[in-house]
Amino acid sequence: MGYSIRIGQTKGFFKNKRVDKMFSPQAPKFPYEYMENRQTNQHMISYHGWNEFLAAVGLQDLKLHEHGVHKLTPELRQTFNQALHNYLTGEPIRKPGYGNQRIYNVDLAILLWFDWWTRITIETCSRPAIEMA
Repeated sequence: MGYSIRIGQTKGFFKNKRVDKMFSPQAPKFPYEYMENRQTNQHMISYHGWNEFLAAVGLQDLKLHEHGVHKLTPELRQTFNQALHNYLTGEPIRKPGYGNQRIYNVDLAILLWFDWWTRITIETCSRPAIEMA
């Protein structure tokens, strides 16, 4: 069990709100990433993996644990951007990606994914959101 996280335009209203899956050829792609997530606004992660990721990148106080659609504000986007900056200055750099953790850094791949999709969503959507499903 875990989260299917999508970042994008809010569709619907009230209890019917959702964020549709989108693909972008400009989105980052990483080695050994699940094919259904590659270059999409969707990231799938276990509950345990999500908590480990938040702790590893200094976002353990982030309030994105409830299922539902959450408004993506410029401040929340900046939180991910700042976390990426802090992570890059404090972590020995390994390539972002999945698979062998001696070679690839999963946390960096997820942070880069969040940074790219939150930036694009804020720039292009009238009702930007993060869906935790």
